[in-house]
Amino acid sequence: MAVRGSMSELILRVRDLIGDNPANQANRVWTDQQIQDALDRERTDIAVSDFRELAGRYSTPAGIFTWTDYYDPSGWGDWEADATVYSGALVQITPLTSDFLVGHWTFTNQPPPVFVKGQTYDVAGAARAIVLRWYALVATVFDFSVMRGTSFSVSQKREGLQMLADQLATEMRVRSAKLVRRDVSGVI
Repeated sequence: MAVRGSMSELILRVRDLIGDNPANQANRVWTDQQIQDALDRERTDIAVSDFRELAGRYSTPAGIFTWTDYYDPSGWGDWEADATVYSGALVQITPLTSDFLVGHWTFTNQPPPVFVKGQTYDVAGAARAIVLRWYALVATVFDFSVMRGTSFSVSQKREGLQMLADQLATEMRVRSAKLVRRDVSGVI
């Protein structure tokens, strides 16, 4: 699959997190396609039928309620740039501005409810997966020394990548799983 244009900001964010953003593209370790693939593995799809309602904020200029700002109540952010918003009648509406990084959309006056459809990504989770893969690849290179005390060491790169992976793990989204005890609730 080709790299989607709506992923460019997310790919740049991952590159920044993993330190793979040299000015010269030929010096990059990871391709945009590899980063998009890692992001897609950390994707959450939100369909209109899921009714992900945005939290609205209103102002009262001249005593009239004006609904101008809507936010993703989960606080996740990191939306793909092709996310769309819908009115309560499930008609697509066009916001004045869209901030996909934080999940914020503005309107002139759009009464609630407002729903969102699109994909949101765990950018830190994707970055961590790439860093751990990078760590494994770097582990195939080894330290060595030659006669007369000359030595070459690359192990510090592995240590740095492990520290980066540990840091990214603290920024990942919390995941939950539904556990079922079949001995209590019976067979489903």
